[in-house]
Amino acid sequence: MAQPPQSRRRSGFTLIELVVVLLILAIVSAVALPRFVNIGGEARRAKAEALNGSIRAAAQVVRAAALAKGRTEAGPGGLSHVDVDGATIQTNHGYPEASEAGILLAANISAEDRVTVIGGGAAPGSSITIRIDGAPDPAQCRIVHTSPNHAASPTITAPTIELATSGC
Repeated sequence: MAQPPQSRRRSGFTLIELVVVLLILAIVSAVALPRFVNIGGEARRAKAEALNGSIRAAAQVVRAAALAKGRTEAGPGGLSHVDVDGATIQTNHGYPEASEAGILLAANISAEDRVTVIGGGAAPGSSITIRIDGAPDPAQCRIVHTSPNHAASPTITAPTIELATSGC
């Protein structure tokens, strides 16, 4: 009597199973990969927005301290200083001047934040530009703080703070 053939036990995956798995991985990577590619740009944009908020808040805190201490018109051209949290902030008409000893100190911005600082000065109307390092277009990934210019207007206005994130 002949014996029936023994069934061989197969181990591994069939070609169809492998193709299905590869197809699923391709679909998932096609959907997820574009999101991960632009994470750097989103991080730089968020950093610029955070620094912008920090600068705006610091300007208001310094202005409030200057008003409380009567230091809005102390020196020639409105230049003075005010102590905030142990730091001496140089001011222009009671607002932080556009300098390292002014708005950068008030907002606690330094080179450790991986930014490039351009310009600045104590004179009324001076501007300081803070560019985010690593941006594809640094000129469009920046914050510009311009201190009040009393000579241009009979009333003292707040500093202008401009944010550009299109090049982040």
